Amino acid sequence: MTAAVGLPTLRLIRIASGDYRLDDIASGEYRVIDAHPSQRSKHRR
Repeated sequence: MTAAVGLPTLRLIRIASGDYRLDDIASGEYRVIDAHPSQRSKHRR
């Protein structure tokens, strides 16, 4: 999408998805999303 306006993209990093921030999750980890945000937990693959 950036190449269409003359700006090539070398690296694209997602830092959030909706209300969920991803900046405290290391590479190779994922977070299980529960109904209640206070119950979130991190897991390593």
